[in-house]
Amino acid sequence: MTLINLGHGAYTAHQARCFGQDDKCSCGKAVGTILHIVKECEIWKNQREFWPPGCMDMELKTLLELQLVRNSVIHIVEQFLTKELNDT
Repeated sequence: MTLINLGHGAYTAHQARCFGQDDKCSCGKAVGTILHIVKECEIWKNQREFWPPGCMDMELKTLLELQLVRNSVIHIVEQFLTKELNDT
């Protein structure tokens, strides 16, 4: 959870800052920040279908306080990291 809050890890935006790699998300539409991956990325849209109304307007820290959303965010991040590792 700490890495999610800090935005550190295999996210393309973090990799770009640290290692000079491309910062584009796999969807090609935005920089791959944790916020984009969790709230905006079309690749993970189905994971957000059951979030309560208003969640998309919340900050990430607030989202993580909601158990249903927190579990979904963890699942999105796990799937994202697995995909990134398999793509390398």
